[in-house]
Amino acid sequence: MRTRSLAFAFAVSALCAGAACGVRGGQPVEMHRASPAPKQAAPPEPPLRIEAADGSSPTIDLVVTVGDPPSGVRRLSGGALALERSELVSGTRFAGPFRPGTRSFLSVVEAGSGTYAIELVDLDDPIRRTTLARGVPSVRWPTFSPDGRWLIFGGVVGGEGAIMKVNAEGGAVEVLAASPDGVFDPSVTHDGQQVVFAASSRSGLGLSRVPLAGGTPRPLGTGRIRPYGTPRASPREDLVAFVGFEAPGRLRVFAVRPRAAADARIRALSPLPGTRGTMEHLVFARDGERVAYVVAEGPAPRVEVVEVDSGRLLLRTPAGQSAQHPAFSPNGSLLAITAAGPSGPAVTILSVSDAAVLTTEPGVWLAQFVPPAASR
Repeated sequence: MRTRSLAFAFAVSALCAGAACGVRGGQPVEMHRASPAPKQAAPPEPPLRIEAADGSSPTIDLVVTVGDPPSGVRRLSGGALALERSELVSGTRFAGPFRPGTRSFLSVVEAGSGTYAIELVDLDDPIRRTTLARGVPSVRWPTFSPDGRWLIFGGVVGGEGAIMKVNAEGGAVEVLAASPDGVFDPSVTHDGQQVVFAASSRSGLGLSRVPLAGGTPRPLGTGRIRPYGTPRASPREDLVAFVGFEAPGRLRVFAVRPRAAADARIRALSPLPGTRGTMEHLVFARDGERVAYVVAEGPAPRVEVVEVDSGRLLLRTPAGQSAQHPAFSPNGSLLAITAAGPSGPAVTILSVSDAAVLTTEPGVWLAQFVPPAASR
């Protein structure tokens, strides 16, 4: 069974859109601190002048985790050439995602004795916070149900890897699935009824699903494709993207329709020939029409974006320039990535249509775009 090293065992693996927890000796392996991108691979320099297609200034609005190691949360907003920076929270170990239907983002802070507190922070009134849970030993891969009612995340309970949920207004943490071999990478289906996740066993890695309301986990069949991990449910349809083996030692991104006929269930999303490296951090655009992922091979990891319906490759970041943790803007036109700056991480904003670099912000990472204004 594979193991991986990602930034901040309790935090970064939580935001990596699909990095899987390894297993050793039947127990979940804690992920160890590592820089989010190789220091030697500098991000692309932004051009001197940037104009949107309609002649207006591109608008950027996101929250980012500050520092390596992390020390707080900052908001970046405005035009690409005139960003405003505001400090939101200090002491947060990582930030994001936003609760659907609100402008409140997730914040994980140390709570003492090696545990953490999960909070919601109001973007427009950062002093206003809602504590969802305290004394949690780990928080990984957090995601909300589409209606914003539940926070689902991975962690460890009684020495076993577990998928858990907690009400987004606060309450008791409930275990949905647990295994000594490891369960990880939860994602909620578009109808809000099921949680899909990856699960390790003696026979290898597989995909499973469990009702969000609670129940018995069941396998999610993937036909001839052996899963590698990172299941991600589409936000718009009954479809789950995941990383699987095209051939021994070579990975691609696939899509499965759980309720489709057997001969129409599985298809490849990423281009041939696949990679002999690793693939992870899958994330859908809000409209479900595009999916981004990280290919870790060669001198530095890169980000690719493909069209879900056709599998057409829309964007590939340059070779040799480290790119990780992709995040789409609400309308899917922009992509934020964590790049590598000369002295630490940096967030770079790209145009999905032509891969043009709009801006690069040093000293921050794990970007989450601010959703449009909405009320609960």
